[in-house]
Amino acid sequence: PHVDTEYVVFLDNDLIVYPGWLEALLDCADRTQAWVVGPVYLEGNDGSDRVHMAGGLAHIRLDQGRRCLVDQHLLAKRKLPEVRAELSMSPTELIEFHCVLVRRDVFDRLGPLDEDLLSLHEHIDLCLRVREAGGEVYLQPDAVVRYTFDGALRWSDARYIAIRWSDEWNRRSLAKFTAKWRIADDDPATPAAMQWANGHRRRLLRTWLRRWLPRPLRHGRVGWVALRLLELSSRRLALNVAEPRAGQSRARLVAAGS
Repeated sequence: PHVDTEYVVFLDNDLIVYPGWLEALLDCADRTQAWVVGPVYLEGNDGSDRVHMAGGLAHIRLDQGRRCLVDQHLLAKRKLPEVRAELSMSPTELIEFHCVLVRRDVFDRLGPLDEDLLSLHEHIDLCLRVREAGGEVYLQPDAVVRYTFDGALRWSDARYIAIRWSDEWNRRSLAKFTAKWRIADDDPATPAAMQWANGHRRRLLRTWLRRWLPRPLRHGRVGWVALRLLELSSRRLALNVAEPRAGQSRARLVAAGS
């Protein structure tokens, strides 16, 4: 509600942008009239130009009358120099909020972002809504960004992670998304997303475990118990953060947890 320019850019705070990224996104939006434009996303902090995503798939597939979600990153884990020739400024189905340019009036047409999607599928929801309303989502390969998170954690990160990837937020997000888009109860994409999100939380905490605990405590049964205790402790740290209430934004709640 505070933005009155023609476009708004969402940008993660662990991101490196490559020269000309914003000009390229704006040029694509102006030339194509796309509602949403995303760059090529690289990942990691090792300088390897490993692609996280260069466009993607996000649509509902009918399978014997059942509505199933198709969600796929394109060219993931490939090296950018190897796939450059395959990339062009073109429509795509999926971007992510690591970095994305959106026309400001999209939110006047569609309403705000769905804050009931607390931890999962918020980017898919936006792309589906835009395309359902007749807008286009574009990939602009001349814009390149890299998110640099390498798994390194501090103990002060635990409370945020416990909230952001909590079982509760993951379940509520998936329940809202599947109801909103009438996804079949037995769509395998739903438990796969839940497993990925929970695994993401555990992987990050396990990184902290390996970094700070003595070597004999990192593996085997002892390591598993230590990981569980770490998870439980981090959840306790999150107890002072209230559940979302009517009128309370997701952004404020997450900020309180950080």
